[in-house]
Amino acid sequence: MTQSQAIHIAHSLLVDSFPEISHRRIRFLFVEGSQFDFYMATAKTLFGYRIEVESEILQFSEEAFSACLAHEYAHITLDGKSSFPKRLMWFLGWVQEDMEEERQADLLIVQKGLGKSLMAFHRQHDKKYEAFNKKEGLSKKEIRKLLKKKAG
Repeated sequence: MTQSQAIHIAHSLLVDSFPEISHRRIRFLFVEGSQFDFYMATAKTLFGYRIEVESEILQFSEEAFSACLAHEYAHITLDGKSSFPKRLMWFLGWVQEDMEEERQADLLIVQKGLGKSLMAFHRQHDKKYEAFNKKEGLSKKEIRKLLKKKAG
């Protein structure tokens, strides 16, 4: 997909699945190269948020791309629910994202009905990297269990 298609998906996902943060200023920065060990990363800026998008994710399916982006939107949603001191320490770079927040972001994605997309992301992610474990986010097994519980 192209960068403009990615931006279109980003706006649609924001309106459809994350309306609670649609008023926030979110800027996208597309980055190139193998020096990045992420597909997307969110940073808080003085005037809003910046989501860095590594070009390799543009080769993923739209569904997998949407799940990766939803994970970043979930971080912004969770940041809005954080205490002021925690948000300030994160903004100043004194505290990095903790692994529990990674799990909470994935859980929010499933709760918003994007669990199947998250599974698609995991499948494509696992072709290049080791599968996520419980310290890095929800595992495929946990996602399947939540999807089954939600359906039943």
